[in-house]
Amino acid sequence: MCDGPSGGGGVSGLESLPLVSPWLAGPAAALTMVVIATHASALRSSGIPSSRRRIRSANAAVMLLTTPVIAYALAVANGPREFLLSWMAVIGLLTIVISLACIDMVNNTRLHRASRRDLRVQLMAARARLREAAAEARRQRDLHSGGLRADGDSPRA
Repeated sequence: MCDGPSGGGGVSGLESLPLVSPWLAGPAAALTMVVIATHASALRSSGIPSSRRRIRSANAAVMLLTTPVIAYALAVANGPREFLLSWMAVIGLLTIVISLACIDMVNNTRLHRASRRDLRVQLMAARARLREAAAEARRQRDLHSGGLRADGDSPRA
């Protein structure tokens, strides 16, 4: 077994180093948070249904909370307890993000079905109007032709 300088059994004291440099994790997290915040603010002015907007806004809020926690876990947490707790928080928050994404998916399916149902009703009404217009056009044609067809037979009802 390799005992490091700390005597903890790790590999030459590497267990106390963060996974990523804070100089990399900090700006990456800040940029990610700006993108998420921009997306969340764009949701307010978009014409999407309110249920979709509420779910996506909640997901954006959780992602805004998750991003600095991930950056902390990657770049700052270096003790065993701190490392474990920060990654447990990351896993919990990512579970919430994925759950909200699943809720969004189910909601989108619900909205799609409602849209298809409305479209089907509109299509049936349009077909009925078209049949009525065609029947009216046949009646008008039969009235103008004197009730007889070109072959001399009377029109069938």
